[in-house]
Amino acid sequence: MTFTVVTGIVATLQPQSGSPVLASEEYPEESVPEAAEAPEPVVEPSPLPEVSPPSGVSLEDSLSAVTVSWTDHTGGTGSYFVVGGRQGHDPTTLARTGPGAVTAQINVDDTQAEYCFTVVAVDGGSGASDEVCTTRAAERQAEADRLAEEEAAEEEEEEEEADPSPSPSPSPNSDLVREPSPSATGDGD
Repeated sequence: MTFTVVTGIVATLQPQSGSPVLASEEYPEESVPEAAEAPEPVVEPSPLPEVSPPSGVSLEDSLSAVTVSWTDHTGGTGSYFVVGGRQGHDPTTLARTGPGAVTAQINVDDTQAEYCFTVVAVDGGSGASDEVCTTRAAERQAEADRLAEEEAAEEEEEEEEADPSPSPSPSPNSDLVREPSPSATGDGD
């Protein structure tokens, strides 16, 4: 005979028929001793240290690359990420530096497009600079204006050389020489 105990139920198989015979028996519940120790308190993670963002971010634009420079406020221990891309597009990480770096060179594909950059200091926590953008369109316009002014000045000089304007005519009374009047010289008598 085979006995199987399943949660307080005893089952046996009758040898002749093979059908189970069930017998139910209640077992007293065993008491489980409670843990003597109190649960450990949940510890909140300490806040990340504040990191001063880089300042004085400036750009040197050579059209095919932009050199991003900044002032380090981490004492040389913070690393930096340069985040950005084409103006109006989602920013991506463009460069990572080691501790204490203060420049990163970013190669760019489009020499006509404007690019924007943010420098992020990372030293336990993080701090981001203000966004700085290239000014290619404004520089192109200023250069175009300067060239247009130079060209207009050159054309004006050429016109003056080819068609000199007549010298101003003397006034009608300028040929007359006046002799002093006799009363002015004292010879009147």
